[in-house]
Amino acid sequence: MTNVHQSFKMLFLGDSILWGQGLYEYQKIHTLVTEEMQRTLKDVDVSTTLLAHSGAIIGESDDKTPEPRLRGDFAGEVPFGSPTLFQQVDIALAEREQDATIRVVILSGGINDLDVTTLVNPFVIFLDRRIKNAFYDRLKILIERVYHAFPNA
Repeated sequence: MTNVHQSFKMLFLGDSILWGQGLYEYQKIHTLVTEEMQRTLKDVDVSTTLLAHSGAIIGESDDKTPEPRLRGDFAGEVPFGSPTLFQQVDIALAEREQDATIRVVILSGGINDLDVTTLVNPFVIFLDRRIKNAFYDRLKILIERVYHAFPNA
């Protein structure tokens, strides 16, 4: 039996990339990273919180009312915009301003804010503005929010 003397908490926020859309549990990124951390940090209690799900959007930083998540083992497979990545941060914080216990935050997002059909549609105008809005403006605000919310990550 291992003598666990410290903990190592990880948080996965995002969309289908981090959820592991269509993969078996043992193939998903959060499972692989958690297992490797447990193997590497033998005397450490490694825990993972997975809030990522298929269809998640970055959203807006002031949207504070997430729709309830679907339930069941396969709920994350169903594309659904909410909870957004900003809402996932709020859920992880559970009404606290910061959580200094989280050591690693892995995050993925942005593609659902644009939708892949928008990217490949030759008739979409102002695509450069939409890309900048999703992948620079909103993502930058999200990264800053994560940085301040989880100061030890």
